[in-house]
Amino acid sequence: QRLVGVGPNDAWCWNLRSKPIEILWRRVHSSPSPSVAFDATGDRLVIPDSAGVATSILEASTGRQLFSLPGRVDTVRPAFADGGNQLFVCPAEGGVATWDLRAAPPALAAVVPAEHRVFQMAVSPDGRTVATASRNEKAVFVWRQGEDMPVTWNADAPAALLRFQSDGNLLEITNEQIRFRDSRTGRETRDAVPVDGLSTLGGCCFSKDASTIFTAESMHVAAWDTRTGNPLGPEHQIHGTIEAVAASPSGRTVATFTKGQKIDYWDAETGKHLRRERIAIQRNTAGS
Repeated sequence: QRLVGVGPNDAWCWNLRSKPIEILWRRVHSSPSPSVAFDATGDRLVIPDSAGVATSILEASTGRQLFSLPGRVDTVRPAFADGGNQLFVCPAEGGVATWDLRAAPPALAAVVPAEHRVFQMAVSPDGRTVATASRNEKAVFVWRQGEDMPVTWNADAPAALLRFQSDGNLLEITNEQIRFRDSRTGRETRDAVPVDGLSTLGGCCFSKDASTIFTAESMHVAAWDTRTGNPLGPEHQIHGTIEAVAASPSGRTVATFTKGQKIDYWDAETGKHLRRERIAIQRNTAGS
């Protein structure tokens, strides 16, 4: 029930439960990258600092800094795992690394070698498996804790999205199809599902169980069933350029944030507009 926006000079957090929406906190934060991620409880969030100073972990309700983790990171969205005890990031020099947040101070360990330039990353909920893809290579790599070599397979096109399912298997999504992979072997567990018109360029997010993907492109938002590839509900036009899209944990409601400083809520199944809130802010932000 919180929306976080990150601008070039500061970060904001709004309470979506209040009417009208109220600002919970604002803090100076030099982070041009809008890659914000919450932990599973929504109590903590991470904001990478693209200027290379640090990665900040904040208390979501107050904006208080809990950790400042040194090192330049890439723009790939970071991910919490293992009940919030691990934070996975993509260092600017390449590869994937994880911070052990139980250690004092937090300890950094390499997970994927730096020679792998990561464009997409997915982490299993227990933090023991990481899937990666690069921007140009038509290949996916799955790195499992305790194993020296990754499982890898060739893809028809560079993966636009990777996502672990609740059973530990992997969704591999391109702009043309959805493939279902056994993450231990790379073999397909069922036939690929073609999708027509799914685009991840303008922003996207999943429902909690990964059964639905929501995409935003220019002034349109759409929902897709990842099991069938079918669109869910009508594609809905929004008056204003979409800067962020987010789904409720149930996947039944979608929120979009536009440059006109508006938050719109939509029924994911029917496309019906539920309500609109305006945010009083004098600068553009990106939400998560």
